Amino acid sequence: MLSDPLGRAAQIGRLVGAPQIVTTSTTTARSTILKPNTAYRFYSDQDGWIQFGGSGVNATSSSNPVKAGFAESFRTDDTNIYVAEILPTGTGKLYISELEL
Repeated sequence: MLSDPLGRAAQIGRLVGAPQIVTTSTTTARSTILKPNTAYRFYSDQDGWIQFGGSGVNATSSSNPVKAGFAESFRTDDTNIYVAEILPTGTGKLYISELEL
């Protein structure tokens, strides 16, 4: 973790607005459209897999793994402006927050 000159933990970027919340399950769930070329923070309350793509994107157990309770940052490009998540069991929430760097 990065720290400031006094040794305190430092946050990189600033969260912008309220998060988009996607209800997830064992069937692929997709976000609404995200802004192109923008950084986002993703936080899942369940272990699962995410995949970026177009409006029809699907996540599978071969997609990118995400760990419950661990925030990850990703940046969209011009065409991959949706994200999908799938879980191995149960239901959960994926929180997607725009990140201003």
